Amino acid sequence: MTGINEVAKQIHENAVDHGWWDEELGFPEVLALIHSEVSEALEEYRSSLPT
Repeated sequence: MTGINEVAKQIHENAVDHGWWDEELGFPEVLALIHSEVSEALEEYRSSLPT
């Protein structure tokens, strides 16, 4: 079983590999990225609901 710290490390490595840490971002940019990810998760959730 993989521990939470190992999963967090894998997630971070994936983010680095995909350019998320190429430059330092300010708080507004980070907040906008979080909002974008949450919005995408909400859309995915809504699309899986029965109609």
